[in-house]
Amino acid sequence: MGTVHLGLEPTTGVRLPTSSGPGHFTPTVNRKVVASLAEYAAGRSVAPPPHPYNKEGAGRQTEKFGGGGNMSEGLRRDYQLLEEIGRGRFGKVFRCFRPETGEFFACKSIDKRAITDPVDRECLEKEVKFHRLAGGHPNVVQVHAVYEDEESLHLVMELCQSPDLFDRVSKRVFTEPEAAALMAQLMEAIAHCHRLGVAHRDIKPDNVLFDDRDRLKLADFGSADCFREGEGLREIVGTPYYVAPEVLRSKEYNEKVDVWSAGVILYVLLSGIPPFYGESPAEIFESVLRANLRFPSRSFHSVSPAAKDLMRKMLCKEVSRRFSAEQVLSKSLSLSLPPTETHLH
Repeated sequence: MGTVHLGLEPTTGVRLPTSSGPGHFTPTVNRKVVASLAEYAAGRSVAPPPHPYNKEGAGRQTEKFGGGGNMSEGLRRDYQLLEEIGRGRFGKVFRCFRPETGEFFACKSIDKRAITDPVDRECLEKEVKFHRLAGGHPNVVQVHAVYEDEESLHLVMELCQSPDLFDRVSKRVFTEPEAAALMAQLMEAIAHCHRLGVAHRDIKPDNVLFDDRDRLKLADFGSADCFREGEGLREIVGTPYYVAPEVLRSKEYNEKVDVWSAGVILYVLLSGIPPFYGESPAEIFESVLRANLRFPSRSFHSVSPAAKDLMRKMLCKEVSRRFSAEQVLSKSLSLSLPPTETHLH
């Protein structure tokens, strides 16, 4: 499922083939295998553009809403649905108003009849389950109510109409203090999820929203899953540019895949370019698998050694040496400022 994304969705989370499918990765980089996986990924989502932060080429598109459906009686009783503010593969997002409290929310209305793929059904179930489980944290989008009838599912969620991180990073490079302030909030959200035993598994700028007070909100838990100590996750899921190499290798992995993805975001914030890049999905996956992290001087000339060191710890190919979310939180960036003192527009 897409996020409660109050705009048009750029790249959806790519659910990659299982290890038994044509996209199986061997421990070494195999061009045929990478190409097979890339074809699958391109078929499941908008193909990555030549540059991931070119909004024109990012494939931000309005997808058709598969049918109508009667509004839940409870939803109609409690809320007034206003204008449409977003659209996805299976539903629409409306701004809505609760007369009892005088508050505005986002209502994500999903046509259940349009969801025939078992994988998509599972994503829908996970989105509701894990949004509720991770709710209660100031940096996670809150689900306030869920209404369901035979045809539709309605999620009443926190309204986040400020430009998301994709929009913001498309326009400019962030200063180190700005990036530090933003990452502090993002890692608070990720660490909160990990304390609950939840791996998000699709951390990317599109899923980083902001409320009207410019507070960061992590969204879209449709790819999330529970993890337990000593038991690895196996499902291959993620988004090109942000997916961790151990996921692409069809190995067991843990919640540190979220730290890797956050490390990619930090790299992009400070440089305006992705750390692992390719002209096609196949090249992107190969680059991620090699994980050859570099800091070109023309893009990183003003970035401190401390910031580079943190990125090395977050984008460490060896998972046992990669920082946890808690470790990232405890390691300060040079020139870091409290989030309230830095504007993230």
